[in-house]
Amino acid sequence: MENRRAKPACQRGILSVLFFPVYAWSYPDAVKAFVKKLKVEGRPSYVFAVADCGDSAGETLTAFSRLLEKQGLRLDYGNICAMPNNYLPLSNVDNKAMERTKLENARVRCTKIAKDIEERLVGLNSLPPKAIDPFLLHVVHPLFCWYAKRAYRNFTVEEGCTGCGLCAKVCPQKNIRLEGGRPVWGKTCASCMACIHWCPVQAIQYGKKTKSFGRYHNPNINVSALCGEKEGAGR
Repeated sequence: MENRRAKPACQRGILSVLFFPVYAWSYPDAVKAFVKKLKVEGRPSYVFAVADCGDSAGETLTAFSRLLEKQGLRLDYGNICAMPNNYLPLSNVDNKAMERTKLENARVRCTKIAKDIEERLVGLNSLPPKAIDPFLLHVVHPLFCWYAKRAYRNFTVEEGCTGCGLCAKVCPQKNIRLEGGRPVWGKTCASCMACIHWCPVQAIQYGKKTKSFGRYHNPNINVSALCGEKEGAGR
């Protein structure tokens, strides 16, 4: 997504894969921007998408399918995988027992998803629907997107900051720079909260509540992998 020179392309006969997180019951703006840049060449043989969420994905897959249709693509298969909660502006992270349960359930579900894809199954398989899902998609998500564009104003840095720069490295938007050894946020924040979760001394806060909240790290991902570095680097 960060390569501004080359446009991502889908070619006829090629298996097309899309993985993305659910942001406020729909796909993130960054995913929308990526899809809109897709240059479609014919019809890929099989298009599938897998999204992860906290507890509910709403109508994310339906909305994403419509987005692809505008680019001339049909979503053949889609599925949702629930993961531990990590959006700190809304609530605390899950407790460790719940985190372990969700990760184990995710492992089982992903194994099933992989088998579905291997067999080229067709259909959208989300989590159990709720009556409030349309409201979340058409009202709450747009409000979240509006709010997220102003999220950078809510970050603060405590005196304990060591100036290590890890927050800038893990930011997928390249939206953080160091000034005087302290992070400064630009205006392209995606509200992913990677900077808060990966600060080694928990010096980054968002508003007043996060100081008392925990932090979440997927046990299968290290900083090197998150930053796209070569295996073994930066450990």
